[in-house]
Amino acid sequence: MAHHLTDLEIESIVKVIENWPDSRKLTYENLKSHLTDTLGLISTRQTLQKFRRIKEAMKARKNKSSDIEPLVIPASLSIAAKKIKRIELENERLDRENNNLLSQFMVWQYNASKHGVNMRMLNMPLPIKRG
Repeated sequence: MAHHLTDLEIESIVKVIENWPDSRKLTYENLKSHLTDTLGLISTRQTLQKFRRIKEAMKARKNKSSDIEPLVIPASLSIAAKKIKRIELENERLDRENNNLLSQFMVWQYNASKHGVNMRMLNMPLPIKRG
């Protein structure tokens, strides 16, 4: 029986999608099977598609698969090590920024709820100035 997914489970699913092997076609059916085998998660395609983060990860991974560029190998291990270190530092920075944004969102969500602002109001499109 499928169950509601927690934020931690959604994060795990997104990581599985991001690391999906190129040798295996990424479909919701293959993903469901993999999640059942590796994480013990039993879910439906509809449940997986309900979450924006999962849908966007699927879309990004499928686009990545079709846009594969040839691998550029650095001239030396030193250059490669420096590039890896730079990318790791950037990734850590982006993780911190993401966590800060998620914390800020939680504060906004609480305050909006406290003051009677609902999701419909929050999701209203921006006004367009004409002329």
